[in-house]
Amino acid sequence: MNFIPKIEYTDILDGLPKSFTFDSPPEGDPFGEEVRPNIKVTKSNNGRKQVQFNYLEVKYKLQFIFQSEAVKNDFDEFFKRHAVRGASFRYFPSSDEVDFFQCTLASRTVSYARPIPAATLGEFEYDFSFEIERLENVV
Repeated sequence: MNFIPKIEYTDILDGLPKSFTFDSPPEGDPFGEEVRPNIKVTKSNNGRKQVQFNYLEVKYKLQFIFQSEAVKNDFDEFFKRHAVRGASFRYFPSSDEVDFFQCTLASRTVSYARPIPAATLGEFEYDFSFEIERLENVV
């Protein structure tokens, strides 16, 4: 596994399949998931708690550093035309594998930074971070 993620999606505005691969793995743990149960707690007539378990929410906080302007532009298009509108996408934690998670954005926010100019005059390398999530049923 190379742990260099890839995103595939069908653009909801033009219906065309699109994909892009990041230049490097995310910082830290390549998964870095946070798991939270979605439950509803109620009290019965006799005062006992009843817990209804619905599903698990699995959230990934991803931070990428030193990404090329091409990757930043691909991500920006994906973010503005597709993901920010609530549409789902396939997140491949490793671009050389076939396994993926069906995800959506956890928050409709992305943070960009331009830490250093790239080798090409007038271009930068970018750092950016965002959060994605998926739902998981536990049988």
